[in-house]
Amino acid sequence: MSPKIIEEVYKIVESSDFQHKDRLLAIAARWRDFDFSTIVQDHNFFWEDKEGTVGKAHGTLSRAEEVEFIEVNFK
Repeated sequence: MSPKIIEEVYKIVESSDFQHKDRLLAIAARWRDFDFSTIVQDHNFFWEDKEGTVGKAHGTLSRAEEVEFIEVNFK
């Protein structure tokens, strides 16, 4: 996610009246600081809020796995 997109998300949430606005702002603020240490919990917050049935996060990719994923899916 690019810094520009993260900032746009933050501004949208900040000016919204979304349910869970405080939680959303906290997530966006972490992302804005490039802190993705709780990305699994962040993902699952959205997944649970939307009553997901497939795609629950259980962990993150290693750096090597992430590079491979990008190469396979975006190049």
